[in-house]
Amino acid sequence: MKKNLAGLTTFLFVLFSISTLWAEPTPWLTGPFKINPGGMHPNGISGKMTLLFEGKDFTSVQLDLDKAVVGKTRYLSVEQALFEIPKESGSQVALAYKLGGPPHKWYFVVVVNSTPTIAIQTAYSGTLCKVPAGSLAEVSEKIKNGIDTIPSDWKVVGSITLASQLF
Repeated sequence: MKKNLAGLTTFLFVLFSISTLWAEPTPWLTGPFKINPGGMHPNGISGKMTLLFEGKDFTSVQLDLDKAVVGKTRYLSVEQALFEIPKESGSQVALAYKLGGPPHKWYFVVVVNSTPTIAIQTAYSGTLCKVPAGSLAEVSEKIKNGIDTIPSDWKVVGSITLASQLF
């Protein structure tokens, strides 16, 4: 009985250890961004954006800022949606998110297109926009098929370059 209990305990410990490894968020795309929104942030905001996944599930956008904003240098999204759209000359990634913390009444939308590269990594570059919307579903409907022209009611506030991570 004690031998079976010890074996079961060891098995559960190994299973738990492996499951926690799989549950670790994994970056897919990461890179520098610069936001020049004006208003409350007249000097702009810069840093690194990372898109995090758990398995195949997109779990959050992580912003690591070069300088603290409202006393913090790291922000995570509380809502997010991601679409990868094949294009004739590569692909486009369209991403919508809302940050935790600041009480924004809009969503940020990132629209980046793949850029030619000789490296194994896929590189993307494009724009960050502030998009007025009542819900993530509303924004997702606008970006799910890709964006060829930024709509007139979107405010372009910055630029971003992302690259895929090699594991």
